[in-house]
Amino acid sequence: MVDILIETRRGWLARDRAAFLDSVGGAVAAALAPAVQAPSVRLLEYDEDCFVPPVPGRSVFTRIEIAFAAGGREAEEADLRRAVLAAVNGFGLTPPDVRIVLLPLPARGAP
Repeated sequence: MVDILIETRRGWLARDRAAFLDSVGGAVAAALAPAVQAPSVRLLEYDEDCFVPPVPGRSVFTRIEIAFAAGGREAEEADLRRAVLAAVNGFGLTPPDVRIVLLPLPARGAP
């Protein structure tokens, strides 16, 4: 199972919320296929005064946390990062606007 948490400032996604969630979820599922079916994707939007981006004035800064069963390949994580960055590029985000946090989890049944 894959769990995705997206955090950003409220408002900049406007009516594109569902498309953004679908885009990120689809990119993650494709990058981790065939191990992933439908990831759980959640969006948290913070009021402007509750979220300070690392680059002042960039209200589109977004943090994407992905918890997934690690496949043991370093290339898998790099592919996952590239896929997510490509997916959010269409929403006006550049690589400095996105912080991707990967949380590789042990496979089920692993010690």
